[in-house]
Amino acid sequence: MFLFRLFGTKKEEPIVDSTKTNNVISDLKLQLTTLEKRNAYLENKIQKLVAEIRIIASTNKNRALMMLNTKKQYDAEIKKNDGIRYTIESQINSLENSVINMEVTKSIHTGNEYIKNTHSKINIDSIEDLMDDISEQTEISQSISDIFTRKIDALYDDDELLEELNGFEQQQQQQLPTQTILPSAPLNYPKIEQKVEEDEETELQKIRLEMIS
Repeated sequence: MFLFRLFGTKKEEPIVDSTKTNNVISDLKLQLTTLEKRNAYLENKIQKLVAEIRIIASTNKNRALMMLNTKKQYDAEIKKNDGIRYTIESQINSLENSVINMEVTKSIHTGNEYIKNTHSKINIDSIEDLMDDISEQTEISQSISDIFTRKIDALYDDDELLEELNGFEQQQQQQLPTQTILPSAPLNYPKIEQKVEEDEETELQKIRLEMIS
């Protein structure tokens, strides 16, 4: 008990809520937008100061110096705001990465729990018994097939049955009609070009006879 009072108990780690983290990111982005608008406003003020200083630099030096001092303050504020913006952007990037990592880790944890729950419902011994039973039934089916196959094979060992089967085969072959295969006559079709030439030769022959007569 004394040791607990001396060293204290172990502190529990806070539970990270992705919704709260996203809200923080939104707030930071809002601040970032505000700083960007502020810097744009200051830069516009500086441009106006510079333009006015150029006009009065030789005629009103006191006023010009005060305006330069104001410009210096504006420049310092812009520089400060740029530093803040860099810090906020770094925080936003880190928070966004942490949300992604948290969601991925949560998904992995959920998947692992589902696998464990599924495996807890599976009995390894029952699976082994099931596989043994399947193997036994497969062997029985194969034995039954072998028995029927032996019955068929035994028929081919019966000489009397084989002799009778051969007799039926010979009778069937004798009953088949004998078919005489005649050679096919060659088909000689006259070509179209030859026919045209013959017609022209006949026509020329007629013309010659008419000229002689």
